[in-house]
Amino acid sequence: DRVTLDLAHEFGIGVIMPFELDAKGAYENKRYREQLKNEFRKYILEHKDAPAVWGWNPGGDELLHRMETEHHRTPDKLQIAADFLLELATLAHSLDPNRVSVIKEPRDWYVPYIEESIRRVRVKKPAFDPSSYFIFAVNTYGKPEGVSQVLSTTRQSVENRLGVAFAVGEFAPFGLARSERPAHYAMMWNTVRETSSIGGFAYVFGPDQPNPRAPNPYDPLRLLVSEFSLVDNEGNPIDGSLNALATQWRQSPSILAPAKSSGTAD
Repeated sequence: DRVTLDLAHEFGIGVIMPFELDAKGAYENKRYREQLKNEFRKYILEHKDAPAVWGWNPGGDELLHRMETEHHRTPDKLQIAADFLLELATLAHSLDPNRVSVIKEPRDWYVPYIEESIRRVRVKKPAFDPSSYFIFAVNTYGKPEGVSQVLSTTRQSVENRLGVAFAVGEFAPFGLARSERPAHYAMMWNTVRETSSIGGFAYVFGPDQPNPRAPNPYDPLRLLVSEFSLVDNEGNPIDGSLNALATQWRQSPSILAPAKSSGTAD
């Protein structure tokens, strides 16, 4: 909401606004789609003037993956949903042409559906090609060598087959000893920066997560540190991961820096 966006702007944080869609939704129903389009239109018009907004995320997190794995939706239903995601991205561009839409799915598992959706749009020869406003983002976890291989393959698939920009929607080391996290976060960020078209986002859950052994799992005094936490509830780093990521970020050329700089970037 506006409180979140105002705080984000105060601290220089950009927000990609999620518009969550139901994995059980009847996307084959035209009336249902029109209702969602009207809601999305209102959502954009309400928030597009907030300076913290960086872009839009039609569908929310991994819609196609949730449809397939959680509800066992058939391929034809996945294709209809993919078409609708692109339709929402096109709507967002018509209402807010200065921002992009980001669609997030795991790795390149759902590229064929998005490829067909983009093909159907391009056949109509629109005034603006999807490549001017549509970004495909992939989520990947694991060890640095595995993430590097996945991203290299995925970039080729996305850029060659879809012809759109490729970003990393989520990345993090997974299943490692805490002492290994800082170095592995740094290695992964280097891979993300070198592999993706426009960068990516370290995944952070927390700082804490529910404690299943507590009478009230959400008791703020008994929460557990998440495997994906960088800081505790007081904002203190729980290990060297935050510093490792910050160091890599500061050493990276900034795409936001002006061509002529006096030593600071806006």
